[in-house]
Amino acid sequence: MIPADIVVSCAGFWGRELGKMVGMQVPLLPLAHQYVKTTALPELKGRNELPNGARLPILRYQDKDLYFREHGDRIGIGSYAHRPLPVDMAQLPRVGAEEMSDHRMPSRLDFTMEDFLPSWEDSKDLLPALRGAQIEDGFNGIFSFTPDGGPLMGESPDVEASSWPRPSG
Repeated sequence: MIPADIVVSCAGFWGRELGKMVGMQVPLLPLAHQYVKTTALPELKGRNELPNGARLPILRYQDKDLYFREHGDRIGIGSYAHRPLPVDMAQLPRVGAEEMSDHRMPSRLDFTMEDFLPSWEDSKDLLPALRGAQIEDGFNGIFSFTPDGGPLMGESPDVEASSWPRPSG
């Protein structure tokens, strides 16, 4: 234990686990969220100077719980339209600092294609250029959510002089 007059926790999806260490109940639920990148699209060839660059803003398709962004000549697609995918923090992969990469980290879980298939079809309906593409890479990433979907901020009644400035999502 490290003595401190004020504690500010910015633990993200680890918030519940950190709270348990000091006897604090933190109302967060870690859930997996799906994200994919497509194969290269001819329509985007040469549009972006950077390999993962984006010239257009993020496109949201609220009716289908989807969003899209450019990654160079590929499209990234995020979906909230899948079944709830709660995460057991004790089951996360243990990854040492020397092993960390864009594709290997505790917050990057195996992709579940069966959950994404309806979103893939909806994506191709909205953006016809995707009809000739494939999903090149996908993962289930972890977000934490509060019961009301709002931010979790302010002092905790469980621990004196603590603060929790964590936006939701």
